[in-house]
Amino acid sequence: MGGFMLECPDYVPFPVDAHQIYYLVTNGFMVFPEIEKKAIWDKNKADGFARLLTSIQVCGFALQCLGRAMQRLPISTLELSTMTFVFCTLPTFFWWRHKPLDVATTIPICLKDQVKIKDVLQSAGARASRPFRSTPLDFVNPRPSRFDFVGPVVWGIDLLFGLGRAHKYGPITSFRNSTRNPPRDARVLDWVVISTISLMYMGFYFIGWNWVFSTVLEQQLWRAATLTLLASFLSYGILFIIIAWRLPAACHLFGVSGANTVLELLFLLPLWLQYSIAVIWIGSYGLARLYIIVEAFIGLRALPPATYNTVNWSNFLPHI
Repeated sequence: MGGFMLECPDYVPFPVDAHQIYYLVTNGFMVFPEIEKKAIWDKNKADGFARLLTSIQVCGFALQCLGRAMQRLPISTLELSTMTFVFCTLPTFFWWRHKPLDVATTIPICLKDQVKIKDVLQSAGARASRPFRSTPLDFVNPRPSRFDFVGPVVWGIDLLFGLGRAHKYGPITSFRNSTRNPPRDARVLDWVVISTISLMYMGFYFIGWNWVFSTVLEQQLWRAATLTLLASFLSYGILFIIIAWRLPAACHLFGVSGANTVLELLFLLPLWLQYSIAVIWIGSYGLARLYIIVEAFIGLRALPPATYNTVNWSNFLPHI
């Protein structure tokens, strides 16, 4: 996350990750930093109570929408869009329950006495001589996994919006999500979890397929947007599996060599082809999501009168 800042006598301070700290310690450039667990946990700006309170609020909202559906009361597109984010919020809280939040101050760590960053780079040889994107220790990071299905998505976002690029005047001062490598290879369970959540996330929008919109055009655009979301996800997943499985054939098809992963193949493609691929998938997905967000608000201008009715919770209680 960038919570550890390496201070060197011959270079400006820059953040280091777990792979880089491990490399420095095992190669004798650094003494393993003695950091207490509570010092790391102190960086967390959202304690368990705050997350529990938020979880109760989002669950309450979800229960409200479920009650409206069971009593056949209209649900606005804004409420439906909010439900999709609620669905993603709860798994995020679960997997990030031990993750610090909004780290503003870093923990400084240093190399051993008389050791400089140039000594580290010289000992690494040719692999450390290439220009870096984030910090001088980029060469330490492991190669992307062949089955890293998130990397190409981040690549497309970086390409279109210029996120995660190297700082113009030197190393970055904090890590962005797009600059980090996963701590381990992708597992089958990771594929199953992210695919299930993604499909269910997009499936929420199909609930509004036959809803009454303000105009017929808005209904058609909503249907087109939901189909675009699903098509972009399924086509990406199928193509990723095919290319990862037949990577040498894909490299031969595009006339490139030296790619060991789908992500490396994308970087080796001509720039015009990179932008074309990014626009097709990231662009189409982004436009579909943009319309759904816009429709969630403009749909409020003409709601059915029953939308303002509240749920009669007493109907769900057994009568004595």
